[in-house]
Amino acid sequence: MKTSITAFLMLITLLIANNGYSLPNLFNNVMAFDNQNFGLIDFDGDQDSYAAINTYLSNYDAALTGGSFGDGQIVASYSWGHGVPTSNFLVGDNAYIKINFNTPIHAVGLFLSWYNTNRYNFKVTLSDGTSYSYNDIDANLPSTPYAINGFMGLTSDIGISYFEYNFNSDKMAIDSIYFGNTVSLDGLEEGPKNIPDAQADTIPLPNYNASSSSSAVPEPMTIGLLITGLIGITIRKRINA
Repeated sequence: MKTSITAFLMLITLLIANNGYSLPNLFNNVMAFDNQNFGLIDFDGDQDSYAAINTYLSNYDAALTGGSFGDGQIVASYSWGHGVPTSNFLVGDNAYIKINFNTPIHAVGLFLSWYNTNRYNFKVTLSDGTSYSYNDIDANLPSTPYAINGFMGLTSDIGISYFEYNFNSDKMAIDSIYFGNTVSLDGLEEGPKNIPDAQADTIPLPNYNASSSSSAVPEPMTIGLLITGLIGITIRKRINA
């Protein structure tokens, strides 16, 4: 009996150590959010300022941090002649956007433009304190200037409590930040890349579904408590037997 209990406890220890989770998963097609319940920062309309975006994020128990976008500007076009006709975007030489999700999410992504070289700009911190950084190569995106290079997204079993994107060079821009708890990657193909500004409206965009399940994956602490309970039940049964 002792041997069985020992083996069981070793198995449970391994499960707790790994929490049954895998590493974050990158994807490059915004349609992963299709028919899901998601939030969207598009820098248009009532989201055309730092304060306005913060007001929007408060609906999701989230907030911008850093006090500004650095030297970033929300614009519809820029002096280099770059601009999406139907959309504002955030641009800057050393701009950044940083978001704290007090209630962790499980997926986030955004459209990128103006890559000239590869840089580690996309960063997330999970609710267990682990941080990950990625660049355009990781997401299999091209580095062609003066075009919408594509979408870069990440999903994680462990909740994402912090998202950051830094502009480490000039001629860089982001648009349409999607975030939520569920995405669908099954059968998902790679998204469109190197789209000229004039063809921005040809990019397929996800439909919002308010009734879609938005329940989060249990956090490590929850799973740990559940496993601890199972250990107690098993030991009690062994003793009573």
